[in-house]
Amino acid sequence: MKRLLWVVAVMMPLLSVARTDTAAVFQHLALGRDANGEKVMFKFATVGKDVKSFFSFGADSRKITVRNRELLTVYDTETMKQTSSVEISPLAKIISVFDDGFLVLKDNDKLLSTDFLQPHFYSYKGEEIWSSKKRVFLNFYKNNVLVCAESRSNDGKYIAFDTPTGRELWRKTMPGNKPYVLCSPYIPENDSTYAYLIGNNLIRLDIRNGDVLSYPFRAGADIGDFRIMINLNPFDRTLYARYFWKDGNAPDIVELHSNWLERGDSLFIADADNLYCFNRNLSCLWKAALPKGMGSRSEIKISGNRILLLNYGVGFVRSGMCEYGQPFAASYDVTDGRQLSVTLPDIKKPLVGGVYADDGRVYWQTRKDFFHSAEGDTVAYKIKFKAKSSFGWSKDVRKYVVYDSVCIVRDGALQSIKTDGRQLVVEVYGKDVNIVGLDGQVTVIPADEAYFKDVSEYVFSTNRIEGKPTHFVAVDPASGKIKYTFYLKGAVHQFEDGDILVVSEQGIGYRKNEP
Repeated sequence: MKRLLWVVAVMMPLLSVARTDTAAVFQHLALGRDANGEKVMFKFATVGKDVKSFFSFGADSRKITVRNRELLTVYDTETMKQTSSVEISPLAKIISVFDDGFLVLKDNDKLLSTDFLQPHFYSYKGEEIWSSKKRVFLNFYKNNVLVCAESRSNDGKYIAFDTPTGRELWRKTMPGNKPYVLCSPYIPENDSTYAYLIGNNLIRLDIRNGDVLSYPFRAGADIGDFRIMINLNPFDRTLYARYFWKDGNAPDIVELHSNWLERGDSLFIADADNLYCFNRNLSCLWKAALPKGMGSRSEIKISGNRILLLNYGVGFVRSGMCEYGQPFAASYDVTDGRQLSVTLPDIKKPLVGGVYADDGRVYWQTRKDFFHSAEGDTVAYKIKFKAKSSFGWSKDVRKYVVYDSVCIVRDGALQSIKTDGRQLVVEVYGKDVNIVGLDGQVTVIPADEAYFKDVSEYVFSTNRIEGKPTHFVAVDPASGKIKYTFYLKGAVHQFEDGDILVVSEQGIGYRKNEP
């Protein structure tokens, strides 16, 4: 998901003041509108100047931490009262906040080397509760567990601490010959007891007690010959993983796997050789071989009773992305792994994007061109089109990003426009969206009308435009209708019970759900 975490620095103008509650520390402000166009009132507390960032205590927490340049303040959003405040260094790298304090990472520079990412935990009184010289590897903040590497090399040896206290929970060497783990854990939606890790084995880790189950897995390969290096990374999930590929047991090329999927009690994932179906204990229910020698970084999704796999023909090395394997698409029966189709396009260049549409059309994106193929075909037809946008390109965003779908507002609800057999959804310069037909015809959805899912489950937002407010909509889970709309510089979060939190540089707003 390309949406940024809402735990970021944000700004928002105050829209309208209804009244000030002098008996409390908050105001009542109208920060949005309901489905009838009426103003929606929020409790709103100002938070001072020079706000640098906001930190959430978790998806369901009603507390939020505001970081000004040299001050960290905790607010209870339901009462809008400050519960604690502490002075901090403006250079402190805070990564998580908890009821008992906050976690900071420090870099201790030495003459010939640097010990990166050493944890230090402080109370809200400014006292250091504990610290370690070990390097942080994984932060399971929902479980209050911090996992550190035993050594500076990625050798599969880890130690876990209880984050608020620093108490050692477990030490573990991951199973397998020359074990390594990539920093890309998967935690199932409804059970945060376990994390599933990827390396030369799949690992099911009990986060609190360190128990592990494993299954052999080929997520990497050593380079046996020259490969073309591409200094482009189109995949959001690789940034932190690449940081730990410095040395140790990790192979030359990594990330030769797909995303995780779950359906019922089953988990699905592909490596460079097979597509797998596991139960929650990592017992393999079935596996299906990928086309021999072609597997690489891939993406899978479930469409009805099929699993659709799009293989990009790339892997990742320390310097960026490189060619590995070959682009292809294949579909499999979700119940037994039987291969239903395979699409082998005549594309020799690695992909930087693509979509396997539900109706079988496959779209391929190389660095410069777009192609499409019918499912099962061996021919890739080039889509000749000229991108249209009212914005220019900047180097900090990709020129073109393809999506399964984008949403627009119609008749009080979000209407999905999907990539299918007739058209491809392409985001241009990180702003406007082009709906591209197979004949190259383009329909433009302006940036302030194209909605993508935000971090919150029922909140969608438009792309952010520098200097301008952003459109947000909060959707009613039951009816699917738009319940609230916001136009502001900031961020919006909707809790599962329908309560809404708005954060800004000026302050934080909270509204209880009214059924």
